[in-house]
Amino acid sequence: MVRSVRHAQAAEAALRARVAKAMAQIEALNQRGRGKKRFETVSALRQAVVAIMQRYSVEDLLWFA
Repeated sequence: MVRSVRHAQAAEAALRARVAKAMAQIEALNQRGRGKKRFETVSALRQAVVAIMQRYSVEDLLWFA
């Protein structure tokens, strides 16, 4: 497959941005604050994390332990 370097760099930048956005949303999930939803069980938190990873298409790049 022939692809330009500029296209590859743009694709890499877009992927890095998606990963950064997903990580920021995952980190913000269980923060304390007024009106913020708190997860009582690990399974509920895991479902929210999986939904975020699927939204940004980064399931293969991030993992939740």
